[in-house]
Amino acid sequence: MYDALSDEQKKLVDNEKDLGAAVEQLSVLQIENVESKISSIGKITLNSREKIINARLSYDNLSENDKSKVSKYNDLLQAEADYEKLAVSTCTSLIDSIGEVTLESEGKIEEAQNLYDLLSKETRDKITNYDVLKSARAEHRRLVKEEEDRQKTINPGDIFSTNKWEVTYIRTDITTKILPNDTSGYYLYYYSSDDGVFADLVFQIKNIDTDILSIRPIVGDCEIDYDGKKFTKNCNLYTTRNSDINSVYLWDGLDALTSITLHVVMEMPRELQTNDKPVTVKLEIAGEEKIVRVR
Repeated sequence: MYDALSDEQKKLVDNEKDLGAAVEQLSVLQIENVESKISSIGKITLNSREKIINARLSYDNLSENDKSKVSKYNDLLQAEADYEKLAVSTCTSLIDSIGEVTLESEGKIEEAQNLYDLLSKETRDKITNYDVLKSARAEHRRLVKEEEDRQKTINPGDIFSTNKWEVTYIRTDITTKILPNDTSGYYLYYYSSDDGVFADLVFQIKNIDTDILSIRPIVGDCEIDYDGKKFTKNCNLYTTRNSDINSVYLWDGLDALTSITLHVVMEMPRELQTNDKPVTVKLEIAGEEKIVRVR
């Protein structure tokens, strides 16, 4: 405010000397503060980073004149150099220690990555094995995804329960006909189009709730991976008891503590029936994501 006054106005300020003295005292205090922060750094460890950064910021905020009065500035430069050397050495060693990547490698990978992320761009450029860390992270993500899929994968006979449903996976058929359970006498069935074939996932579902449950919402959209190509399908649902088989409508329900066979059906190209290419189905059933490896 004083500097913004005109020369005539400044003559009217009769305590300008007090301001000058305060500015001088503030300068002394700021220099002392910087030197105190530099002194507090002490022995360099990986935990010295915050102290070094605080000392550097305080120093950089000084005027050029005050910077020249900081007697411990060379100590700050040495601390920065020592920390960088220690961080580079430690990060490089942590990456080397990862070795063969397994699901248990997460801790080592995160420790190395966290330290790397703390480094300045210039220091990161000195980590000569960073590509190893990137590859390890990618491989660990792949293994985690593989394990998640393994835990979601169900096989014939597997049973899982939610708070409303008990679901048993029976089998998957690649077929042109959706058949009822009992085909010993007269029965109805659903037939695919001339150029299509059904991927028919068969489940036994049981309502373990105390109320009637709607059947249609039990299954969401399905994703079928056929020979590396993914198709999102609107699954058709059919229920069967004995020789009866019926398409499931929104108003169809299942009584409490009652079981029924459920067909989750997706129509695919007819060629699916005449080759042995891999087929995997992902679907949400009873509120849980499950994976069925058909072949």
